[in-house]
Amino acid sequence: MLQKAVHMCFACSPDNPIGLKLVFEDEGEVCRTRFVPGVEHQGWTGRIHGGILVTLLDETMAQLLYRRGQTAVTAELTVRFKRPVPVGRTLVAEARQVGGARPPDRSRGPGIF
Repeated sequence: MLQKAVHMCFACSPDNPIGLKLVFEDEGEVCRTRFVPGVEHQGWTGRIHGGILVTLLDETMAQLLYRRGQTAVTAELTVRFKRPVPVGRTLVAEARQVGGARPPDRSRGPGIF
């Protein structure tokens, strides 16, 4: 585990002053986080930047494995955006593990809703 002084993860550290400060919960095989993006997270006016949305998915998938005792980093991530996401809307990101419990360790984030 990282020491508090160096734990500055943009997505989940409560100590990163510019971070998202995501908090995760487990429900059965699902890892979930909720996030309400503000104007500081927008790309186009009133719309959340796609990089923030991808960060939510990436971190949720990583947390799923980490919380089950598996260390993983993202090797590949493919995202298809369906529509713009407005500022101020509560987003929920979920991830489930797919494949085996050992390499290749994979998780799937079906989306943000």
